[in-house]
Amino acid sequence: MKPLCYISSPGGFIESNLEFHRMIYHRLLQDGHVTPIAPLLPMMIPDIRGWFPERKWIDYDLEILWHCDVMLMVSATPEALKNSNGCKEELDFCFDNNIHVMTSVRALYKWLERKGEKVTLKEAIAARKKKKRGKELKSRPRLGTDSAVIWEFLDEQGDMLRRWVVARALKIGITEACAAKALQRWRQYHGK
Repeated sequence: MKPLCYISSPGGFIESNLEFHRMIYHRLLQDGHVTPIAPLLPMMIPDIRGWFPERKWIDYDLEILWHCDVMLMVSATPEALKNSNGCKEELDFCFDNNIHVMTSVRALYKWLERKGEKVTLKEAIAARKKKKRGKELKSRPRLGTDSAVIWEFLDEQGDMLRRWVVARALKIGITEACAAKALQRWRQYHGK
């Protein structure tokens, strides 16, 4: 079985922390090397917010943490970790109960490698890059966006040179970077 990984980050109702927590959870879930536990995700449901006082949330989190092999302590803003009573209690709980604590996904993967799991850090990074590269685009850009305009140019002209696309984009005020990115996505979409 994969190790259970508790994701610790400051809670409250700070949207940036909730979103960061969700992104880390999604990444770990996609990578598939651990089973992530995301205790802040219920706070993203508006009906649940404010149901319990902070103490009750912390007790709930510690009960979940007790079952985990490792805790990944991350935050959208590092200073938020220092000010979070919940994070401090989780950290103390981990030390008291011999639960490993990691402060980055990279450190987590190194720990897995040392632990003898089948994943190596190099393989995890390569797999992540491959997943990003191999994404198939199934939809066109939203009409009226700069990317949609570039796609229209490409559709009209077929597989024209990048220089021509960039020059045409610059004439109408679209940046070179935007034109290059749109061209790359257009090629992905069309399998070129």
